[in-house]
Amino acid sequence: MATVSPHTIQIRIKRQSRGPRFVACIALQPPVRALNTVPLKMNFRTRQRYSVASGSANAGTVHRQGSEPRLETVKGQFADRDDAGRALADALAPYRGAPNLIVLALPRGGVPVARVVADVLNAPLDVVVVRKVGSPGNAEFAMGALASIAGTTVTVRNPEVLSRLGDEGERAFLRAVERERRELERRERQYRAGRGPLDVAGKTVILVDDGIATGATMRAALQALSSAHAAAVIVAVPVGPADTCAEIGALADTVVCVVTPEPFWAVGQAYRDFAQTSDDDVRRLLTR
Repeated sequence: MATVSPHTIQIRIKRQSRGPRFVACIALQPPVRALNTVPLKMNFRTRQRYSVASGSANAGTVHRQGSEPRLETVKGQFADRDDAGRALADALAPYRGAPNLIVLALPRGGVPVARVVADVLNAPLDVVVVRKVGSPGNAEFAMGALASIAGTTVTVRNPEVLSRLGDEGERAFLRAVERERRELERRERQYRAGRGPLDVAGKTVILVDDGIATGATMRAALQALSSAHAAAVIVAVPVGPADTCAEIGALADTVVCVVTPEPFWAVGQAYRDFAQTSDDDVRRLLTR
């Protein structure tokens, strides 16, 4: 049996000299070979310190310093979104039975992951409808995003991308926002048909997606939840780049990310089956 040795992760948050972005500086002592396989549970508001127990290249879990290290196996690649949901639910186990808890998914791909998480945590499941505002010629390269919750629609810009597009970028953004707003409204009617208004005021929200890339859609959802007066928001994803998770941590109470590949190319790299989730799948999972 492998010997489990504790390591220490020190997370230091600093604001860059230009712009509002927060940056997390993560230092691991002593180093482990496969940091990308260690699930990181990061509380960026309290800057708490955690220790990592690592015993193999594909295993690890995060603990508060002072607790006994314990080894849990985590897959470096998920079979599908259900498998990713099970891994994420394990990381979120301390929230099981928490009062006023609700799991919110970002459709479409986040819904299968969140369904598993909600079932394991015995929490209700709903959706925050979000639409990425893609760049001209590359829909996956987000100029920003829209999110709708509790009757409020939030628009988030990605200034870095817009600055690269020059003067045409703002005009393209406004055209795309109008198009995506119509689609957002259609999806909200479709996914939440027969449901009452989504009220998250005073609740602990676990916000789930199948992964984070640029973080544009997650930022929009977080701003919408803030305007709806959620008591606390835990962002929970199976996979994402460490730097984006750190940036998201400046907006959320806690970020839970199971794997942080290095280098990171796309969310799909963590899945063996990354088939598209359909509208029918979303409706079925929400009513199950």
